Amino acid sequence: MQSHMRKKEVIKVVMAVVLLLTMLFESGGTASALTIYISDGVYHEEGYIFVGESHSVIASHAVAFETVDNGGVWDYGGTVPVIYGYIWDDSQSVTQDGKPNTFTMMGNLFFVFEGNDSEEEIFIQMSKNYIYSDGMGTRGRGVEKIHEIMDTNPNIEHWNIISFHGANAALEDTLAVGDFYVNSYRNWIEYEFPEADCYFMSIGTMKKYYRGIKHKDAINNALAAAFPDRFLDYTAFYAERCPDRMIDTVHWDDGTYVDLLSDVLLTIQQMQRTSAAIMPVVQNSRLKRCRRQQTVLPYMHSREMG
Repeated sequence: MQSHMRKKEVIKVVMAVVLLLTMLFESGGTASALTIYISDGVYHEEGYIFVGESHSVIASHAVAFETVDNGGVWDYGGTVPVIYGYIWDDSQSVTQDGKPNTFTMMGNLFFVFEGNDSEEEIFIQMSKNYIYSDGMGTRGRGVEKIHEIMDTNPNIEHWNIISFHGANAALEDTLAVGDFYVNSYRNWIEYEFPEADCYFMSIGTMKKYYRGIKHKDAINNALAAAFPDRFLDYTAFYAERCPDRMIDTVHWDDGTYVDLLSDVLLTIQQMQRTSAAIMPVVQNSRLKRCRRQQTVLPYMHSREMG
């Protein structure tokens, strides 16, 4: 029965995505630099936002190759339906050599980035300030875009925000950069996105790119210590694929990004199922304590009154 309902839900979403793709530029959306985020108008229990630098750009393409012939449905192996409507064209912007440079996303999976073409795009998204939040309203461009996605998609009930930013910041070779990320991400949790679940992926610092950097794991170590329940450590995953699955000194091939993000979604869903299973036990324990108190307090009160 549940499987039948999920199939009906996916079919409904696919039809909505197809309709939106044909009407895209007649409808309203939130445009940010080279990215456009719109709503498919369909209820989604969960939404996923990945934010990063060039890794996020390449990952957005890699996942699109998996969904383009499947009506936007990503068959990643999980039980939560994931729809990724993606258009990469020249409708609003082109690269310096005239290639498409406009990214439009809809569904319940989104990627935050600026692009990989101009020096300005690369500089903005590589900076650690991209994910910055002071908890009082000053925020980096990446944080602004996350808010734009969420504001544009009120049809998504719960958000999961996953950051795999920091590949360039790790080159700073200081311990202070780890504190910077911890402070910003803490403000994500407490101020920016208190109703969402935020997760932070490790940086693959075993690459040649980081050779000679003494404090290359400053960000990884700081995040693991500050957010043990939110830190997603993929060190072993990266090490198994380095360097055979790399296309240069920094980036992975498309298949690796697909495998990586699939595992992230599955890991998050398992963590949430575990948390949901624990909550009733905690609530029952509190209820029992409350009942014990209720049976004791009237007796104490009657003795005092007597």
